[in-house]
Amino acid sequence: MITAAQMREARALITDPGKWCTDVFSVDRQGDEVSPLSHRAARFCAYGAIAKVMNISGEEAWYQVPHQYGSLARVNNRSGHEAILNLMDEIATDLEQAQ
Repeated sequence: MITAAQMREARALITDPGKWCTDVFSVDRQGDEVSPLSHRAARFCAYGAIAKVMNISGEEAWYQVPHQYGSLARVNNRSGHEAILNLMDEIATDLEQAQ
């Protein structure tokens, strides 16, 4: 399970809209899909950023977020950049309070 510090670090990776993407875990500077763990990865979705921080695959990142928050992918892909940052903040705060 992800920690509050890891969630904040993942959020920091995508704070700049130019480092954020939708629909895939991560892309390189040319917009080609790459693994979040690739040295070429330049832009990340929320799960891709979590994968990068935790040094796991994008698929594994799905299972690191408590289920009560639903799908980060849905928020990331449909609600936009500000919405995913807000949700990641909420999750990090809740994780801190649970410690």
